Amino acid sequence: MKTRAAKLLEKPALPLTIGSALEAIRQERNVSLTEFAQILGISSSHLCNIEKGRKGVSPTRAEDFAEALGYPGTQFSKLLRKLK
Repeated sequence: MKTRAAKLLEKPALPLTIGSALEAIRQERNVSLTEFAQILGISSSHLCNIEKGRKGVSPTRAEDFAEALGYPGTQFSKLLRKLK
């Protein structure tokens, strides 16, 4: 059975953003904002701003996040292209 995060990444229900995808993955893994930010290599306040849609993410950074979380590097950059 696929997780909620996996379903969102494969077939997003609009509007799906990098922030909402990261939040879904974080919640699915039951990880705190601080712990998740450490995994991504950013501050917890930056992660919060991304999750809430106050900050954007470049395609390169999106690929870095995907790889840090164990997804193919292009997984999140594909999502960015769909949102344009």
